[in-house]
Amino acid sequence: MNPNLQILAFLFLTLVLFFLSRKSTSLLFQFLINHFGSKRLSYAILAIIYLPGTILHELSHFLMANILFLKVHDISIFPEVDENQLKLGKVIFEKKDFVRGILVGVAPIFVGLSFLLWLSSLGVGSSENIFYKALLFYLIFVISTSMFSSKQDLVDLVYLIPAILVFVFVIYLFGIDLGFFYHIFQSLEGGLKFLYALNNYLGLSILIHLSVLLIVKVYLKLFK
Repeated sequence: MNPNLQILAFLFLTLVLFFLSRKSTSLLFQFLINHFGSKRLSYAILAIIYLPGTILHELSHFLMANILFLKVHDISIFPEVDENQLKLGKVIFEKKDFVRGILVGVAPIFVGLSFLLWLSSLGVGSSENIFYKALLFYLIFVISTSMFSSKQDLVDLVYLIPAILVFVFVIYLFGIDLGFFYHIFQSLEGGLKFLYALNNYLGLSILIHLSVLLIVKVYLKLFK
């Protein structure tokens, strides 16, 4: 397995999944509005659909904040409608520095990817039981949608750009060779296998989102 190819594939698949998850959520909401004619009811149904992903998302923030010794003031997994926008959940924690703020903000991404990797290790996809396969596809769909951080989660990223510039400047100034770390990663055959399995599940997530988009678009076009 080519490590460079696997890393590029991971970055590409994650980016594609990010945009597809946003699009599928938007179209699902249109579908519910078209079918029920009520925004509040549509929000409620959407919240129920994504509930497992919401729980994992908010727990990720909660656990990371506690690991980094940041006091959590409030946590909720129940949806709220604010100015015609649905907020599936929230975690309010104390802000001390931008580094820990970023780590708490992006925690759902790493937990979501770990969850997908864990699903791949279960081998449920090879099962002939239709119920297990349906459950697997559902979990992949909601987790891959909910694992991406919201704009509010990433508010501290504005401080990351100057930090990266300083890091690059220090590397250039002192002539630090990062090739050592790259060779270590290349030697981790097990790590590459994990990355390969994760890429497969990211690809499967994309296929599920594309299927949802296709079905919903056909419905909206037929019953507009």
